Amino acid sequence: MQGIEVAIIFSVVFLISLFIILLNEEANKEEQEHKKKKTVFDNDTTIERSFWWHFRSDNDKKGEEGEDEVAEELRYIDKKFIVLRNINLPRKNNKPVQIDFLCVSDKGIFVIEVKNWLGEISGKYDDEIWISNIYDTENEQKNPVKQNEWHIEILKRFIKQKINFYSIIAFTDRADISKLNEHYNNSYIINDEDIRQEIYNIYKKSKVSIYRDYKNLARYLRRFAV
Repeated sequence: MQGIEVAIIFSVVFLISLFIILLNEEANKEEQEHKKKKTVFDNDTTIERSFWWHFRSDNDKKGEEGEDEVAEELRYIDKKFIVLRNINLPRKNNKPVQIDFLCVSDKGIFVIEVKNWLGEISGKYDDEIWISNIYDTENEQKNPVKQNEWHIEILKRFIKQKINFYSIIAFTDRADISKLNEHYNNSYIINDEDIRQEIYNIYKKSKVSIYRDYKNLARYLRRFAV
């Protein structure tokens, strides 16, 4: 009996090890494919998914998958823009503030919040809660416009100069944003596939604010990328 038990334990350990190896090989293949692609990102934005990624919550996975879609769009943006992903701004006695993407240019910083919500989206600028409706089931979501405005206010504390900030809320194609306005205050609401063109349009209409040294600003902000 003892020999059988040892054999069973050995088999289980072997199968678990094989499963981990296969998952990591899959993640490494995906990473290598993305590294082959041309990129304008200032920090490492290749899509890296470790073994433990497969055990994250569904909401975390969906959020990251939405960000991956935007990352693909931004890979091919004009080289005069410097793109940073996953910026974590520390705060005393509080959790850090996470910004999905920053796009730094000589005309200011584009602060991008990505939403991978499902269904028809509704909400007004002053609403604390927005609704995503799928099959007559309403799901409450935090107002992303207010959320990104708060991100910008926190970001201003780290940049000791007057700069133009542009707030962009990018929804993936899982969302129907036809009921939303294109602008809420100073925020732009778009589909993620339109993000490059939206940035170009805003850029063309804007005046130069600082920035001969915007590359130095991007290098400074890069230290907060994770």
